Amino acid sequence: MRVNRQSPAGRANFRFLISLLLNLAVAVFVLSDLKGARDLILGAESEDLTAEVASPGRPDRSETAVSVLKPRACKPCEFTPALCAEIGDYNVARAIDSISANNRLRRVLAKIRAGQPFDFAVLGGSASLGHGIPYGKEHSDPDFDPANSRANLHRIIFDYLAGLAPQPKEVVIGASGKKEGKNGYINGSKAGTGSGYFAYCFPEHIPEDVDVVVIELGINDELLLQNLDTYEFMVRGVLDLPNKPAVIYAHIFNLLFNTMSSGGDLHRGLNRYYNIPMISSRDAMLSTILQDNTLVEKVFTRERGTPGDGDYSALDLRHISTYGHHITGGLVSAYIGMQLCDMESESEMRGDATVADVNVLYPIEPIPRMRLGTKWDPDTKLETLHPSCFSMDSKKHPLVPKAQKGWRKWNWKEKYYWISTDPGSTISFDFRTIVGEVSIHYLRSQTFGLGDLYCWVDNDRSKDTRMEGWWPLEFNIAQHMEIQGLSPGAHVLNCELTPDTHDPNGGHEFRLIGLTR
Repeated sequence: MRVNRQSPAGRANFRFLISLLLNLAVAVFVLSDLKGARDLILGAESEDLTAEVASPGRPDRSETAVSVLKPRACKPCEFTPALCAEIGDYNVARAIDSISANNRLRRVLAKIRAGQPFDFAVLGGSASLGHGIPYGKEHSDPDFDPANSRANLHRIIFDYLAGLAPQPKEVVIGASGKKEGKNGYINGSKAGTGSGYFAYCFPEHIPEDVDVVVIELGINDELLLQNLDTYEFMVRGVLDLPNKPAVIYAHIFNLLFNTMSSGGDLHRGLNRYYNIPMISSRDAMLSTILQDNTLVEKVFTRERGTPGDGDYSALDLRHISTYGHHITGGLVSAYIGMQLCDMESESEMRGDATVADVNVLYPIEPIPRMRLGTKWDPDTKLETLHPSCFSMDSKKHPLVPKAQKGWRKWNWKEKYYWISTDPGSTISFDFRTIVGEVSIHYLRSQTFGLGDLYCWVDNDRSKDTRMEGWWPLEFNIAQHMEIQGLSPGAHVLNCELTPDTHDPNGGHEFRLIGLTR
């Protein structure tokens, strides 16, 4: 008798077909009676673990439906719906560069919700002082103060925070109000100044026990690598203040200079390293502006001419307008609302809504032991720096010369200087140093006709330093020059205005701002 035998490949195909049919049968059985299968495995009295969570407007599909708590998805447009209607949900969302837990801010929010007073401070430039605000309807008011106006982006943020309290509090402008049970609003901004100054002098401008600090230096810090170091030193100093304040970066923009990028783009990486949220009105608005030039007149202020005439030189493209402040302040407020929503949602999840110890709920992350701008090693731990600052803008430690000949105090609006225009004029300052160096802060400009200054320490002119007021860049901004290699202790800084100058038009004027060590 002949027997037909299958090849090995044929037998394998037959087994695969049988296996596939069996699996399909099991799947049909399970899907047709999932509840029965569940009861068979877990028991008929077990609760449906796959039941939908009951919610308002949704019928309860079983008598034993379980309410499962889930973290709430907090979206920015919940807190600023009018802003989202104005510029679009997408643009609001793209402006917020951080959604991570901000424990420093949450500690402050917990205090505010508990009815405690808080101090709010700003470190920024002329835009933060409201230089784009006074033009327009409010310009006719002689007492109008754009730095502290409710139209200022920082006052918008402050008012939003204050509105989270159970009861309103009085506001102290320009100083801490906590000892009086009031909220303090301190705009410590300085026009024409970046982190090169604030790295040393921020304590002259804001209270030591501040709770919230908003930084706006994305324009005044030019797109120069040297600003990475000074910005990082400043940030470390602010984060290390006694109250461990919440720090928020408000990134605005201008359309005046050669690039639309700015120092804020350098700051972005450092902000991530230090977990500082960066809220960018440029990210929210610039792409739309590039599609519609008429929006330029809305975001920036017209100084002369007729609206819509196409003369962009008649606009102040350096400073955002009242509308620009409104958008930026609203974006930061939306971020704060998201943080508050998240912390309350997490508190409900934990069931500890009544826990009041912020040190337990929101511990502070240590400041990184090394600066991002240094090479890694396993041992270095950077100590906190405590520089001393003597500034023309400071009420705590004003810059007072030991002696001077041919110099005078001078200011343009809120910019204050020691100024001289006569070659051969001299000025000197007493100072002490621990680390063996001193820094001189001065103004540089392409257009102001600035000259050159020689400075030396004590009687040693072999190590004199030349500072040039003129430079080819388009920024009018404070810079600093260091003299190093000094012995610790008391010294005298001597300076003399030189007869030669780098200004192409022969200008000799020099403007001194401060001294740090």
